[in-house]
Amino acid sequence: MALAAGFSPLELGSDIGGSIRTPSAFCGVCGLKPSYGLISTRGHVPGPPGALARRDLSVAGPMALNVGDLELALEVLAAPEREEAPAWRLELPPSRHQDLEDFRVAAWLDDPRCPVDGTLKAALDRLLADLGEAGVTVDPAARPDGVTLEDAYDVYYQLLAGTMGVGLPDDLYQRMVESAAAAPADDNGYQTRFARGATQSHADWLRADERRQGLRRAWDHFFHDYDVLLCPVVQTLPFPHQHSPGPDARVLSVNGVDQPYMDILVWAGLAGGVYLPAATLPIGLSADGLPLAVQIIGPYLEDRTVLAFAARLSEILAPLPPAPPAA
Repeated sequence: MALAAGFSPLELGSDIGGSIRTPSAFCGVCGLKPSYGLISTRGHVPGPPGALARRDLSVAGPMALNVGDLELALEVLAAPEREEAPAWRLELPPSRHQDLEDFRVAAWLDDPRCPVDGTLKAALDRLLADLGEAGVTVDPAARPDGVTLEDAYDVYYQLLAGTMGVGLPDDLYQRMVESAAAAPADDNGYQTRFARGATQSHADWLRADERRQGLRRAWDHFFHDYDVLLCPVVQTLPFPHQHSPGPDARVLSVNGVDQPYMDILVWAGLAGGVYLPAATLPIGLSADGLPLAVQIIGPYLEDRTVLAFAARLSEILAPLPPAPPAA
């Protein structure tokens, strides 16, 4: 990434499944997936060229070398859509707090649904210890009432497959209709799940959206008692890029156990499925020199709270070494 190499101080990206947060985590830079609808995605591709409808789940946001630049970028980028601008005004609330020790922090650092690499988990545990030494109270067991990672991901992936299916060519869409119909009822492999989600009926999408609204209400209640939630961006450390086999057939080895490659979306979907802002912040390097990161999730439309916490947290962390000069 040019940003990590120091070629640019700021970049823009989009995020529907972690495409701001995961590259930022893997490259040791900062990124913000803003609250859904806060920054216009008009003209963004994917989405069929010329599409006018706002795409569900998809957001645009900044990536930078430090949190301060994310804050500046948010002020520039956040605005109502052009059609709404005559009457709508954007007034993001200020951060709930400014001093690190005043933030009410929850942590969700691992889960049986998507176990986290031991090296990353140890780094996240150290982060909580650092916060404790800085006078911050962290609740490692707090969860939104009734929300499990399994259920959150099921809802997110069904909605994700639905919006991803919109731009499929007609012949491919028809093949997915046939594939979904032919699959056994107990087939929950990613290929079948995507085919079902991409070709679901509007009624099925509405049912999934209603489940999403229930999750959003649980998160809203949760953020009455907490200001931010810390969790992994992704369950694994950076790994070599590969083009084959296809994503459905790839695996990720985490703690010596193979996970489906597409589970790389699980922790990203926790915030993405319910429209919440989430920042990626580097927290150190592994013994092999690989970047480590934390995901900071906050209340809907309270992006400034997420960024203020990230900024204060960055002040107690050792900075990453600069990128080596280009050969």
